[in-house]
Amino acid sequence: MTCRSRAWACGLWMIFLSSAALAANPRSMRLDYVHTGGRGVEIFAVDAVVVEPLAWPDHPAATSDDPGTGNYRYEIRDENGGLLLSRGFSSIFAEWVTTAEADSVHRSFHESIRFPEPDGPVNIAVQRRMPDGQFREVWSLRVDPRDMFVQRAPPAAQTVIPIEQNGPPETRVDVLLLGDGYTAAECGSKFPADARRMVRALFAKEPFA
Repeated sequence: MTCRSRAWACGLWMIFLSSAALAANPRSMRLDYVHTGGRGVEIFAVDAVVVEPLAWPDHPAATSDDPGTGNYRYEIRDENGGLLLSRGFSSIFAEWVTTAEADSVHRSFHESIRFPEPDGPVNIAVQRRMPDGQFREVWSLRVDPRDMFVQRAPPAAQTVIPIEQNGPPETRVDVLLLGDGYTAAECGSKFPADARRMVRALFAKEPFA
């Protein structure tokens, strides 16, 4: 969980954050892109490629998730075609394009793909689920981690406060609480107290209980 007030920031993770457990993993890389279109029109455009300051949080052996999830999917492959990572996801664009507004206007949505920083160039393919339930490639991009335009983010300035820990992060799901509007003084007391109250309320209800 992070709270921001002007230049101030404080952070709080809920559910098992352990920097030491992630030390052996590579850093996380993020592809930011703009997803634009409307009914029958779909365009992808690169915004930035960023190496994040934190290690890749997933289990290093978990290269692929259930292929049946999400209306989109991305695959990261090395230059020999070997699969490094694949994940299903659902996008706001896919939800919006089903509305009546998408019949008459185009809109743009900012989306991101995250994956472990590779040793060399990789090919990224974004696939969309078709009406028959199968995935078809709709965009592809080659990313070289040594490219001069790859941005390297500075270390995070937030103070990290674990709220709920249920095991090593590489075998669990991390939940990050975000909150805006807290002052610098409130980051030390009110903000963590509010976060803990929210966590108690969340875990009191199914399916989280």
